[in-house]
Parts: sequence; C-alpha cells; structure tokens
Amino acid sequence: MYNFIVNSKNKLIYTNTVILYNENADYYYISDGFDELKIPTYLVVSWFIDGLIDKQFLTKPVYNFEMIKNCILKITLLTDKQLTTETQEKEAVLARYLLIWYSIKLLNVSFTALGKLVRPNKPLCHSTVIHGIKRINNEIGSNKKIMRYISQMNEMLNYKDSTIDELP
Repeated sequence: MYNFIVNSKNKLIYTNTVILYNENADYYYISDGFDELKIPTYLVVSWFIDGLIDKQFLTKPVYNFEMIKNCILKITLLTDKQLTTETQEKEAVLARYLLIWYSIKLLNVSFTALGKLVRPNKPLCHSTVIHGIKRINNEIGSNKKIMRYISQMNEMLNYKDSTIDELP
C-alpha cells in the first residue's frame, strides 16, 4: 500500500493504507478500501511533477470490499441479507468464506475488521475469518464449485493472477 492521502484542503496526510486510482480522465480517487476522496487530475499530475508520487502509484489497480461483495452476490445469486445473516445454509457459508478469502487476498484489512465488514450487526470473530480462509485454501484443488466461483470472480474483478495462490 502507499503512504499518503489528501484531506479536503488538498494537504498531504501520511498513512499506510491508501491507494490512488484513476476512474476516468478528469478525476483520481484515493481510497482506503472503505472511503473514497475524489481528486482532480490536474492536482494529481502536479504531485507527480513535484515528485510527491511516482508513476507506479498512479497505475495500481484497486479493489474494495463492496466491489468484492457485489461480485460474490452476482455469482452465487444470493441476496445481501442471505450473505450477512447468521444462517448456516451451505451456499451462504461458502459465499461468506469466498468473500473473506478474496478480501484478505486483495485488501489491507485485519481479520477482526473483516469480520465487522462481512457481518456488521453481529461481527464474525477473527477465528471464523481464519477458518474461512483455511477452508477455501483446503478445497481449492478438489471442489469444482469453488474453482468455478474463483474463475468467475477473477474475470469479474479483472484480477490478472493466472494462478490461484494460497494464503498463509
């Protein structure tokens, strides 16, 4: 992750969890995975010229929790309520574990914070998050449904990793 964000007065503030990305030619966005700030392109270009940011900073792809969650909902055909409630329905549990797996893989978020994102009303504990990661990692090679979902997710997220690497 990168080391700064801009407040509403265009002052640089240093942080560890911010990514800058370009949605269109007029604006760039700074995001910590939860909140976004819209910055005019001319200002970002001036930072680049002044040496405040480098080129790789401007081209790093960004994923956020809502983007990952929406993709999971589309491929599993579940509703948001089904995904976030305490149901033990097999399909909902699998979808939650995939959401956890992708979020840990693509976002800079702790297990505890991710538990709060996945189920805001009654957060998942960190051990449930870890269990979800392990379950997906253990079933990647043998479960065709998980492989199909991961393939669809990679395509929807335009995730370029051709291998499915396991998380620790």
